[in-house]
Amino acid sequence: MKFTQYSYLIIFFLMLSGCANKFKYFGNDYPETSGAKIFFREADIDKDFEVIGKLYCDFKINTKDSKIQKTIMKKVMEHGGDAAIFGQ
Repeated sequence: MKFTQYSYLIIFFLMLSGCANKFKYFGNDYPETSGAKIFFREADIDKDFEVIGKLYCDFKINTKDSKIQKTIMKKVMEHGGDAAIFGQ
């Protein structure tokens, strides 16, 4: 009986983790910023920026583009980023 109870608990947590957005950040952390620029190509960058890290994200397939962009930019600013390049 214990095995069955624990297996349901594990399945429940796996289902919860499947619904969450997943982020992995590798890099330095700086004080949080209040705004960040968005770039989609390196050629569009208009001034020098220092690369402080990389953020890897997984979203559910049906997540709206605007929500993805907003969520990523929030994470960028939490780590002290002034700008982000999407799709690199």
